[in-house]
Amino acid sequence: MPLHLRHLLLTWTLAPGVLSAAPEVHLWKDKPPGDLPAVKEGAAPTGRMNDDERMTDVAAPTLTWFRPEKPDGRALVVCPGGGYQILAIHKEGDKVAERFAKEGITVAVLHYRVPAKNTDAADAGPRQDIAEALRQVRAEMKSKGFASGKTGVLGFSAGGHLVLESAYGPMPSGAERPDFVVAIYPAYLTDKAGVLKPEFAITKESPPACFFHAADDKYPADASAQLWRKLHDAGVKAELHIYSGGGHGFGISEPNPDKPWTLWPDTAASWMQGMRK
Repeated sequence: MPLHLRHLLLTWTLAPGVLSAAPEVHLWKDKPPGDLPAVKEGAAPTGRMNDDERMTDVAAPTLTWFRPEKPDGRALVVCPGGGYQILAIHKEGDKVAERFAKEGITVAVLHYRVPAKNTDAADAGPRQDIAEALRQVRAEMKSKGFASGKTGVLGFSAGGHLVLESAYGPMPSGAERPDFVVAIYPAYLTDKAGVLKPEFAITKESPPACFFHAADDKYPADASAQLWRKLHDAGVKAELHIYSGGGHGFGISEPNPDKPWTLWPDTAASWMQGMRK
């Protein structure tokens, strides 16, 4: 979808309390460093998948800003999921940004590179993208007078894996870590034996995190539990919420007390209140 058309659609449908969604802006001025996605000739870059809008063939990563009416200094980079092959840009992207912008958080949705050219290193390009996104978001907040504000990351599935890597995993040289992390049903955290991968290095200085997972997820909730335990044992502030149902990919939807996993945004918003200072 052309960037200007996507901006118009966002502007017309913003939730109350969200001042504006700025046009999508390219993350990199020139060609992104490293590998570019394996773009398929003639493939449609957007479409429907599992009742959600999806995007693929992202060779030029972008940020879309969602600015609250009354910013409180916090910022959030949102990373949709999609197995490093596509991006679920609605229920794990735009709608999530709207929800948290209403809390006073300045939100930027990152459309990182997909699909992966090398499936053995599917996160290589996206790791560069999220590092640059964090740098730009912090610079933007500083320019608005929020130099001391905290900038966090929130991601789903593959995006959950990506935000956790940005906080605790191997990142490009000089990359800054986020101030806090929210991971919703993160994937790819463990090896085939179900053991947490050694790439996640935790110290007492690591950023705090909040996890949300379903017990019936095809990517076991125990993976989130293992990483939560490492954080807890290191003395890092961390929360873990495991729901009995919900499966994988529930994203954001209308809150329903009969479906507790739909209430995660309220819990996350409450937890992020503690990230004001």
